[in-house]
Amino acid sequence: MVTDIGINGLEKLVVSLGSFTDYALAKINLSTDNVLVNGKSPQGQFILIPKQGSGDWTGVQNYIKNY
Repeated sequence: MVTDIGINGLEKLVVSLGSFTDYALAKINLSTDNVLVNGKSPQGQFILIPKQGSGDWTGVQNYIKNY
């Protein structure tokens, strides 16, 4: 990992996060089967966008929170 956070900033970050035992890892698949749809960018590239519409990430955020 590469970061521009200095040692003082890193120490503050670690303290604010608390204990690593307070967290769990989860694997979540975001796809067109759940919260995304196929779309096209203004330049013509195929992209995935939220089902609620471009720029509305509330459905994706709720899906992740409820997982």
